Amino acid sequence: MIGRWVSSLLTVSLLLGMGSLSPWVEAQTVLAQERMSAREVRELLLQGAQQTQQGRPVQAIETFERALGAARQLQVRELEAVALLGIGRNYNRIGQRQKALEFYEQALIPFQETNNRSGEASILTNIGLVYYALGNRTKSLDYFNQALPIFREVGDRPGEAATLNNIGMVYNALGKRTEALNYYNQALPIRREVGDRSGEASTLNNIGLVYNALGNRTEALNYYSQAFPIMREEGDRSGEAATLNNIALVYYSLGNRTQALNYFNQALLIRREVGDRSGEANTLNNMGLVYNALGNRAEALNYFNQALPIMREVGDRSGEANTLNNMGLVYNALGDRTQALNYYNQALLIRREVGDRPGEATTLNNIGGVYDGLGNQTKALDYYNQALEIARQVGDHPGESSTLTGIGLVYDALGNRSKALDYYNQALEIARQVGDRSGEAATLNNIGLVYDALGNRTEALNYYRQALPMTREVGDRAGEAATIHNIGAVYNDLGNRTEALNYYRQALPMTREVGDRSGEATTLNNIGLVYNALGNRTEALNYYNQALPIMQEVGDRSGEARTLNNIGLVYYSLGNRTQAFKYFNQALPIRQEVGDRSGEARTLSNMGLVYRDTNQPDKAITYWEDSLNILLSLRSELQKEFRETFLQTNRGPTVALVDILIDQNQPQRAFEWANRVTTYELADYNRLIGVRVANPEAQAALDDWNEQSQQVQALRQQLRDNFSTDLVDQMRDLEAQVNQQAETLANTYPEVAELFEIQPEDLSQLQTILPPGNRCLTTRSPHKYPKRSQHDRPLSPQPRQSQR
Repeated sequence: MIGRWVSSLLTVSLLLGMGSLSPWVEAQTVLAQERMSAREVRELLLQGAQQTQQGRPVQAIETFERALGAARQLQVRELEAVALLGIGRNYNRIGQRQKALEFYEQALIPFQETNNRSGEASILTNIGLVYYALGNRTKSLDYFNQALPIFREVGDRPGEAATLNNIGMVYNALGKRTEALNYYNQALPIRREVGDRSGEASTLNNIGLVYNALGNRTEALNYYSQAFPIMREEGDRSGEAATLNNIALVYYSLGNRTQALNYFNQALLIRREVGDRSGEANTLNNMGLVYNALGNRAEALNYFNQALPIMREVGDRSGEANTLNNMGLVYNALGDRTQALNYYNQALLIRREVGDRPGEATTLNNIGGVYDGLGNQTKALDYYNQALEIARQVGDHPGESSTLTGIGLVYDALGNRSKALDYYNQALEIARQVGDRSGEAATLNNIGLVYDALGNRTEALNYYRQALPMTREVGDRAGEAATIHNIGAVYNDLGNRTEALNYYRQALPMTREVGDRSGEATTLNNIGLVYNALGNRTEALNYYNQALPIMQEVGDRSGEARTLNNIGLVYYSLGNRTQAFKYFNQALPIRQEVGDRSGEARTLSNMGLVYRDTNQPDKAITYWEDSLNILLSLRSELQKEFRETFLQTNRGPTVALVDILIDQNQPQRAFEWANRVTTYELADYNRLIGVRVANPEAQAALDDWNEQSQQVQALRQQLRDNFSTDLVDQMRDLEAQVNQQAETLANTYPEVAELFEIQPEDLSQLQTILPPGNRCLTTRSPHKYPKRSQHDRPLSPQPRQSQR
């Protein structure tokens, strides 16, 4: 029942409004004697500006470079500055931020030399925009705040309004919604005063973005509805498309996928009409996200595959990374972890290349989610912690909250409820600080899941009931369905099946209403679990068989395997071992294909039960040993602190295997398995001597430990040759230091912790010191392994993508 909240980067159209530049008129006067040449330069500059507007940044750069060369031949600094500014803007558009900064800084010099204060302010504004894109909010604000008094000094009211607008944009990105609204509300009357209708529409649009981020969808739509007719009246087709795009995002947030697609399709037509290739690619990307949310993975990939070559064609590296990231989301949802990592890693390289720090954090966060899904919690935490550090560095509070939630989910999965609650509570505080009602509801929901897992049903219900009205307040029908679903799960855990069914049946029509096919299948699956628990096998099969084709339709391979496994459980309970084995046998290759090793271990264990009950002990032993080998492999990837909990929560196959081995008169084999899987460490630091491991960082730490250990040995030798109390004290201090270092190594690196695990050779050695005829075995369970096989936990609603 763990809800996963994975960040995805929906593309939001921010209408910035840069103000006009004045160098054009000055250049015309200076070059009157060379009018034709000057006119040619101005025409090139105009052509470059049009190409920029049309979303053709690569062609625009080429045009501005030709203009730059001509302006330098004419030795007219003002025209040179405008060309440099145009080149910088387009490098910024294609995600080459450092190149953009290089040209902006070149342009700043001629503007300052000619005392062109308006041009200087415009350049400072553009530099601020680059730092904004790089995620450096502090530097961004610094440049905007340098530009603002210059615009006021020269009386450039449109430039002042544009800068106020951009400062509002930074505060919105920092999650400071009140400050953002303050600056937007300063910009808005100025734009109305100077009759800048397009700028007015841009600011109205941006105010809508703030209200959408605050979860106030009604107010967001109100502002978009004010902006849209102005865009249309002004003939600003690009702005019209951007506003339609943002209206679509509101409906997406509300869970109304049909309306979202309707508005995205309107935006797409306009962007194609005006030749805005970058805008076209962004809208295709957003449509892909809608289809992904609808569970239609094939159509999602279709749209992403349309967007990707356009991003590459126009040289939009940031957009390319965004699309690759979202393709990774689809493959992760399909259970294809290898492909998901492939796309995420492509996105990560580009985001690092262009200096997109917030985007880098998002992709690191998503990679962490993949490793968590693969059961590799150590790697998951590594990626989440990288993402967290970046989010904090750039002041991305929503991203920080999302990553803290991801870390909480890892600790929750590891059974460390205390740490999970700690991270969820940190995420909750940030969500409340930035006024993110949707994020607050999601975190309350996750805290409820922890208390449910701890068996504290009252507290779980308390948190779910705090979350529920928030999801209704912000119009989040998908989130409302998820919370109602989780309340049903609590009642199921309490054994109140009637109430559980009541809540599941409330959630089911909501998932259908918002077109959430994956959520629908999840709820059908869990209704099946309730009927199975009630002993109503016919009804359980009915619901599982409704869930199964939906899982197959949306390409949810992991969900499909869980449902097949659960159908197998029903047949097992009915005593139909043949049918049970058939479904377990269908689930197994899917779990192997998607890399679900925990699920694979559970299904192998269930198959072992069938073989045991059909009097095929050798096959049962083989399947249980295969199951335990997977569990041991998973444990080997865990840090020391998680290993004991892992063993406790996965003891079922061990009990079954030890029981059957004893029944089959194989005590030595039973002894080996019992001790391997129930003893998790053997503190013999000599195991570290001369060891080689694959992780270079761990190996370097081991090499350092070995060097210290050799010094201890050298001191021991000195003591044998020349005893002294000082030498004894020195040796003891160093020995304590070496032992502490070994303990730290074991706690830090899974590869090192694995060296301390009990191995068969250790058991053989231990056996030799026991009196003849004795065996060292853990206490045998007084009961046989239960007739009910290992079932999968109830499925949780599919994750929703957070808009960042």
